[in-house]
Amino acid sequence: MSAPNDFISIIIPVYNIENYITRCLQSLQKQTIQHFEIIVIDDGSTDGSKNNIVQLATKDHRIKYYYQENKGVSSARNKGLALAEGTYIIFIDGDDFVHENFLYEICKEIHSCNVLAIITNILPKSNATEKERLKAEEAFNRILEGSFDRTACGILFRKAVIEEFNLTFDEDIQYGEDMVFTLKYLNCHKIDEVVFLNKNMYVVEERQNSSMRVADPYFYKKTLHLKNILECYFMNKNSSIETISLFNRYFMGDYLLANSKLLTLEISKNKKKTVLKEQRFEYVIDVSTVPLTIEKIKYNIIRKVNIGIVLFLFKIKNTV
Repeated sequence: MSAPNDFISIIIPVYNIENYITRCLQSLQKQTIQHFEIIVIDDGSTDGSKNNIVQLATKDHRIKYYYQENKGVSSARNKGLALAEGTYIIFIDGDDFVHENFLYEICKEIHSCNVLAIITNILPKSNATEKERLKAEEAFNRILEGSFDRTACGILFRKAVIEEFNLTFDEDIQYGEDMVFTLKYLNCHKIDEVVFLNKNMYVVEERQNSSMRVADPYFYKKTLHLKNILECYFMNKNSSIETISLFNRYFMGDYLLANSKLLTLEISKNKKKTVLKEQRFEYVIDVSTVPLTIEKIKYNIIRKVNIGIVLFLFKIKNTV
C-alpha cells in the first residue's frame, strides 16, 4: 500500500541508550496524528537498547528496528534515509523526546504551504516569534549565527530534495555533521521558503557521557576538521564579504569552545600549554572581517598573549 502524501519517516540512531530510548519512542507513540513510521537504527549497541526497542516494536507496526555494526551516528542516519518510505524526513536522537503535539503542529504547516523545510526550536528562544516564515538562505545564516539550532534534529526535510541532490551525512565528520547536512539542504534551494516554529516541542537530554561532554584535550581537531569541511562546501572566490564574515565568526566561536573545554580539563599545565601552542599553529582564522566583540577580544587574547598568562587569566576567572 502506498504511503499518504504527508507520510513522515522519523529516523532515530541508537547507541547504548537503554535508559532513554523507551521514553523517546513512547513520546512518538502518543502523537495525535498517525501517518508516520519510526525507523530505529541500532548502531551496534551493547546494552539493553535492542530489547527495549523490540518490546515496543512487537506491539506497534510503525516502529521498525534495524541493526548494524558500530559505524557512527552519520552512518546510522544514512541507513535510515535509505530505508525511509515517507515523503518527509525527521531526525530525532534516541535520548531526546518530543511533546505529543509535535507532529500535529508540523503537519499543519505542511498542509498550509509548500515549504522547503519546517524548523522547530530545541533550545528556548525567548526573543523569537512563535512562527516565522523566511527564505532558506536566511535560515542558513541564522544557523551559522546561532539564533537557530545547529542540528538536523527536529527539522522536517523533503525527501525529494534529499534525493534530488544526493544528500547524505558525512561519515568522516565527528563534530557538527548534522549541522553540515542541514546547511547543505538549505543551500540547495536558497530562495524557497522555510517555516520556523518556536514552540518548545522537542526536548534534548543533556547526558554527561554524550560525545560533546567527553573530556578531550584535542577537541579542537574536530572543530578544525569541521572548519575545513565548511570552507570546502560553502566558501569560494565568489563568496560575499558578509558570507565570509559569518563563517569566520562561527569558526571563532568554535575555537573559543575548544579552548574552554581544554582549559577546564583536569590535566597538567604543561599539557594545556602544548595543546594551546598546537592550536595557535593549526587553527588560523581571518578575523579581519569580524566585527569587534567580546568573543573577538577573547580570541585575540588566546592567540596572541603569552600562554602562561592565558592560563593565569582563566584560573582567576574561574575562582572569582
